[in-house]
Parts: sequence; C-alpha cells; structure tokens
Amino acid sequence: MKRLYNVDAKDHPEPTLSQLRATLGEVVKDFDEVYILIDALDECDSQAELLEWMKSLQSSTQRLHLLATSQPQRIIEDSMSNSSHIRISLTSELLDNDIKTYVDEHVKTSDDLKSLMTEGMKKKLRVKGDGMFRLVAFWIDELRDCLSVKDITDTLEQLPTSLSAMYAPMLMLEEVAVVACFDLLDERPALDMDRCFAHPMAVLDVCGGLVVMSQDQVMLAHLTVKEFLLQQDSLLHINEPDAHSFIARSSLTYLLDQFQLCAIARVG
Repeated sequence: MKRLYNVDAKDHPEPTLSQLRATLGEVVKDFDEVYILIDALDECDSQAELLEWMKSLQSSTQRLHLLATSQPQRIIEDSMSNSSHIRISLTSELLDNDIKTYVDEHVKTSDDLKSLMTEGMKKKLRVKGDGMFRLVAFWIDELRDCLSVKDITDTLEQLPTSLSAMYAPMLMLEEVAVVACFDLLDERPALDMDRCFAHPMAVLDVCGGLVVMSQDQVMLAHLTVKEFLLQQDSLLHINEPDAHSFIARSSLTYLLDQFQLCAIARVG
C-alpha cells in the first residue's frame, strides 16, 4: 500500500484503476480465505470490463469467494454462467419489513417527524411505496418540512405515487433548465457567464434528487433516474447518444472559453 500511494514522496497522486486492481490481487494472496461482495453489478457503466476483471481475479487464486448481486441481464448471466446462481424474487411483501425499518430509523432522526408521525402514517408510507425504497426515501425528505400533523396528512395525500411522477416535476423547474449555461445554437458555441452559478455546488441544490456528488464527481443519484430519462414514452425522454454529444460539446465549449481567457490574461 505504501508503494501504491507513494507515501514517501511529496505528491500523492491518485492510483490508477489498473494499479488498484494489481494491488488487490497481491493483497488477496496474503490471506487464506477472501470474501468479496459486489452489489448492484447491473448498475456498473463498464460491465464488460468489470466482468472480465472478476474472471481474471477468480482464476488467479483458489482462496477467493466472490458474491455479486444484480438484476437479470444477459451479459451478466452469460459471463457468469459457470457460477452458482440464486434467484430471489423481491416482492413487496418481502421488502415491507426492510422499508418499515428504514422509515422507523429515519423518523427517529427527525425531532419533528418523531413527534408528529403516527404508526398509521408510517404504515401508509409503506403501503403506498409498494416496495420502492427510492420512492419512500423521497417521501420522507418531503415530510421533513412539515410542521404539523395536518401538514403531514395533506402532504401524504399529494405525494407522487410513481418514480416517473416523482422525477418529472424536478426536471420542469426553471432553474434546472438553465443549469447548462451554454448557448449551443450559435455558430460558435459560447459560455454565458451571466448564467453561471456563483458556486458549482449550487447544481446539487437545484438538481436535488437527480444528481449527487461522489468523490468529486457529479453523477445521477440513482439508476432509476437514468431509466426515467431514457423512457421512450416520456415527454422528457432523452436520447442517450444526443446526451453524450451535448456533454462533450459543453465540455469543449468550456475548455475553449477558458483557454481564450488565459490567452487574454497573458497578453494583458
């Protein structure tokens, strides 16, 4: 690990993915038995690469016990066809106890909710959630702003009852529409500084529920956000190749604009 992070040097560059893989391979060899759990394999953006690495790691030692969870996907099932499989049907009944625990714990952490919410209200959350953790989590966040029992009762009646109904209003906010502060319709796309936020982290406030920050990277808050955006029957449907193209053009516009500012500063 000292070699990986070059701790004796003045700078500590972040290890590359290949270095981390090689280090894990070496660490595994130092133990009699190693257990690794990979959760939500289907949510990985580089499934083929990850599956290939998992095969390589397993073949390098007999000491490794690897458990991966995933929704059924052909590429994953084909790659792991020689591994043992357990299929679990996650019905709403099976998830009810887990959601009950989730609701109870989050209500306990809020003094207002703890004093205002009845067992009947918490049960209503579970029943309306119908096994969807993401939806229940959103509802609890909405209920945190309630100041009275009537507020909670009214809010419970108005809460969206599907993930699509939950995400759609978020994307219709005027502030979300101006998050992209680029005019890409011009012949030469330009960065509109007047539309830029004073602080980049403001994007998380404006797009709350849609994106999160993880290790200095802004990403979609949940796989269901991506699934909603790509729904063909949605009025807010996004074409994935077009979205990648927009991000690339926006990034290039920003870089070109910054290079121009640097050039002007040097001339001045």
